[in-house]
Formats: sequence, structure tokens, C-alpha cells
Amino acid sequence: MNFRTDELMLVLPQGHRLTGRTPLAFVDTLGEEWISLNQGAAMLEQQQQAANAAGRPFKLRMQVRSFDAVGHMVASGLGIAVLPKAASLPILRAMKLTSRPLSDPWARRQLQIAVRRDADMVLMALRDHLCSPSRDAKARSTRK
Repeated sequence: MNFRTDELMLVLPQGHRLTGRTPLAFVDTLGEEWISLNQGAAMLEQQQQAANAAGRPFKLRMQVRSFDAVGHMVASGLGIAVLPKAASLPILRAMKLTSRPLSDPWARRQLQIAVRRDADMVLMALRDHLCSPSRDAKARSTRK
């Protein structure tokens, strides 16, 4: 079931040459050093696939285990990163980072929740509650 939509954002240290308000194509960032999550993370795999499709190298400088660690590495000037918008907002504020939207279609994701057919009723009720249209509409209205 659809859970909510999500947008991936380019995360940059303040004053970085790629800072701006308009969306930027991922391919235009491939000259930079990158900080990302550990191997197996969906975002990392998407970035690697996009770089391969463009025929350009993805300069992965460092891999870390959490969004917070990604923020610290970017704040230290070790590279740039991509993080989900909702998860990155507190990190951007706390670490005085900036963000820029990506123009690539893969940067807008539809998140889903799945449960096994034989899941118990409590788990199914939780899934239904989290995926209810009123919950998604409320989340969208609080983000604006």
C-alpha cells in the first residue's frame, strides 16, 4: 500500500558552488566527492545506477551508517550527499547545511508499506492506519 511520497534532496555545506534554489540534475553533481549510506542502501544504489546510465564515475568518498553521520561528514566539508527531504530538515538546521532539489524523476519516490498475507490483525490495522489518505494529507499540510 502507498504510505507517502518522498523527495530526495542534495545536501551541501553552506557556500558550496552547487548551492541554489532551482532543481539540479544529478549528472551535474558527478564531479563532486560523495558521502552516502552503507552498501545496500536504496539511495546509494539509485545514485550508482544513475551515474552508470550517464557513463560517468560516482566518486564515493565515504560510507556511513546514518543520516546524521552523513550530515556530519558534509558539514566537515568531506563531500556532498543526497538525503530524504523530511529526514534531512532537522540535520540541515542543526548542522547549518543547505539543500537543493534534484530534477531527476528518481528523486521523487512513492514509499510503500507491505505486510505478509498471513500477518496478524494488529499489524494489518497498523498498516491501514499509516496508509490512510487522511494521514498522508495531514503530513503534506504540515510540511508546507
